[in-house]
Amino acid sequence: MNFVVILALFVAATHVEGNCNYDGDLVRETGYPDRSMTQAEKDEIVVYGKEWDQWGQQLNRYIRGQDTMPVTPVMPCFCHKCDW
Repeated sequence: MNFVVILALFVAATHVEGNCNYDGDLVRETGYPDRSMTQAEKDEIVVYGKEWDQWGQQLNRYIRGQDTMPVTPVMPCFCHKCDW
């Protein structure tokens, strides 16, 4: 398993915000039953991890004065309402 996938799984497993959180491939939302992520949602988490990898690379270039400040990736929302 590559670093990007591991990072994405870590972020998804530890992300808790408001009434929506991800625990591994489980989506938990206050007022709704827990559910497993769909394959499309899992794929989005992988893309999100790759965005963080690109963000870190651009940030390093920014620090060296070789690029602009990167925009921070936004966690995908798989709940009815997200507070991020």
